[in-house]
Amino acid sequence: MLDELDVRPGHTALDLGCGPGTDFEALAAAVTATGTVLGIDHDQAIVEAARARTADQPVVDVRSGDVHDLTLPDHCADRARTDRVSQHVSDPRLALSEVHRVLRPGGRLVMGEPDWETPETPGAGRQRSTTSPAWTARRARSTVSSFSPTGAT
Repeated sequence: MLDELDVRPGHTALDLGCGPGTDFEALAAAVTATGTVLGIDHDQAIVEAARARTADQPVVDVRSGDVHDLTLPDHCADRARTDRVSQHVSDPRLALSEVHRVLRPGGRLVMGEPDWETPETPGAGRQRSTTSPAWTARRARSTVSSFSPTGAT
């Protein structure tokens, strides 16, 4: 996912539904000291844990917030990511509209979600998706490029 996000020095990168900030270190390294990583999560206890985890990373800012109503200005971010978040949002269209609003023109959104529909691979023991990451990335690019916040595609 981080490769697909293509974060560069000086970028503002959003991690929406950031959880405890597992990817903040990699994102901070990618934006360098000239950029910003902004993590947003709705769970205040998780936000506090993420803040503690990143106390030594000045480019990381962790805030409590709601992906349906981001308290950010229009066109303020170069990159945005979600990882296992959209399955939990109450209104995916509204959430995507908010991400669309805060991304700069030419910005990039990368979303990772579990594949709950692919049946278990025979003989694999644990449930495993047979959908390749490359196929998922192509499908996501197609979906996001045809997304219209007003409902028209």
